[in-house]
Amino acid sequence: MELTAALQEIEDYKGYLPYEAFAAIRGNKEQAIPELLNFVNPKRQSFGELVKRCFYAMYLLAEFKEKKAFRHLVRYLYFSGDQIDGLLGDSLTENFQRVLASVAARDNIAELEAVVKDKSYIYLREVARWTRLSYCI
Repeated sequence: MELTAALQEIEDYKGYLPYEAFAAIRGNKEQAIPELLNFVNPKRQSFGELVKRCFYAMYLLAEFKEKKAFRHLVRYLYFSGDQIDGLLGDSLTENFQRVLASVAARDNIAELEAVVKDKSYIYLREVARWTRLSYCI
């Protein structure tokens, strides 16, 4: 599968894992990363497009340990409770903290501390706290 077709395949969450598309993206990691970063960037698209495009991309970026993804993904923690629930659903409490920890760097810890102090939505606060702790361990 070509990279362009693979990126189109993962652009919309379909309820199943597109293994062939993942393999093509893994095989073209360096060319795919800029597009995957666009998929997860909340400033480059409407919220509806973000909901459609971010799911598989954030997991691939975490797998690649792409540090540039942190600045985009941490912005999700500033969404309202309803927005983040619509965006990530159960992934928020099941594994979003692992995604953030995979793309975090030491200089990102201060931003996570600010989220812990700032957010009243308990799940977002806990994601930030768990990410901060897991990165420091």
